[in-house]
Amino acid sequence: MCEQCKITRISGEPLPAGEDPIPCEYPAEPDEDEEECLEEARYLVSDYSCQDHLCEEHMREKSDQLESGLGDFLRSAGFQAASDFAPIQETAECDYVAPEAMLTVPAVPPCGKAANYAELILERLALCPRHAKAWGYACEP
Repeated sequence: MCEQCKITRISGEPLPAGEDPIPCEYPAEPDEDEEECLEEARYLVSDYSCQDHLCEEHMREKSDQLESGLGDFLRSAGFQAASDFAPIQETAECDYVAPEAMLTVPAVPPCGKAANYAELILERLALCPRHAKAWGYACEP
């Protein structure tokens, strides 16, 4: 765990009233037998957190991928996340696994070199009050 992992950055704002209702986008966890939420979203909640630890080589590789069109593709597919890379001082291992290797059996282990960067992800979801609270946003019921 690096210094970036220890920082919680949750923020949010009420969705504008009077617009077409938006369903709650809280991701259902298949392994927890949780079904998709059918409530109306009332808040736009942002979570800016550490996704991965990366060595210099893999930080550059991921950065290049996001700049070369992968980021545009992900946004066009509906993903509302953005990446940023922050230098880290505390000891961590590189978590990088090549995308094509993620589905191999047996699983390919992560890089494991000393990590110099934390990949920070900004994720924004429209959430109902119950899931906004579950995500850590202090909203009124």
